[in-house]
Amino acid sequence: MKNILALTDFSPSSINAIKYALKLFEGDSLSFYILHCKVPDSTYSTAEVIASGNVSFYDSLLKVAKDNLDALIFDLKQNLSIDSISFHPIVAYDNLIDAAENVIKTNNIELSVMGTNGVTNAKEVVFGSNTVKMIRHITDPILAVPLDFKFRQLNNIALPLHDFDKLSDQSFKGIVDFIKQYGEMVHVLRICPEQVVTQEAKNDSKVLNTLLSPVKFHYHTVQNVPLNHVVDCFIQTHDVDLIMLLVKSESIFERFFTGSSTTKIANDLRVPLLVFPN
Repeated sequence: MKNILALTDFSPSSINAIKYALKLFEGDSLSFYILHCKVPDSTYSTAEVIASGNVSFYDSLLKVAKDNLDALIFDLKQNLSIDSISFHPIVAYDNLIDAAENVIKTNNIELSVMGTNGVTNAKEVVFGSNTVKMIRHITDPILAVPLDFKFRQLNNIALPLHDFDKLSDQSFKGIVDFIKQYGEMVHVLRICPEQVVTQEAKNDSKVLNTLLSPVKFHYHTVQNVPLNHVVDCFIQTHDVDLIMLLVKSESIFERFFTGSSTTKIANDLRVPLLVFPN
């Protein structure tokens, strides 16, 4: 990872996620962009305000946010060993998704980082609406860090795979590269439907031995059990430091979190989630 985007509303959750990411990538040479969005009270966006010529209004509107970002970066530099990281504060007068997409495209962002606050209501999926929207709309990896989760080494990574996930997919290469650089052990959970071991599952061990070497892995085949139940049980019985997920569509994302009968994994998820959209 070289270019990282962190989103902040200056809440404890978002600041904790930034600190987590800085510890995770400690020692790497990074360009670390921190974005705060001042959501418009009207229909005007950043570009429209500037185009109108009312630059003084724009500067005044965002001055407090700029000052807060500068203070946050100063605090991070004072308390963390981050000499190899260059910070780039960004304030946008825009909605979150549009602003994030613009920063990602303009600066070749490889990973976005967000804090999470748990379920917002009985029907909402995990993490709060902003993180859900990001995962649904952004086509690059997203790291979601639960509130109060402090960084620890990635000794145990859980990687659940649907029956149709192919280890040859281009998105899986990004997962492999991340694991080989930052992980110690990977628990691969292949979900097979209707008591059938798919052809993908039959080929997994051979492919994983080639792709993940020298990283150790344990391979688990689970038949006819919803993915959310599998992950929920696994993180309760193993000391998991990170969950990685390859997401191919909004429907699959929703299936992972809501399941057919329970939202327990959404309610109880207490470890970071790294999503690789495809």
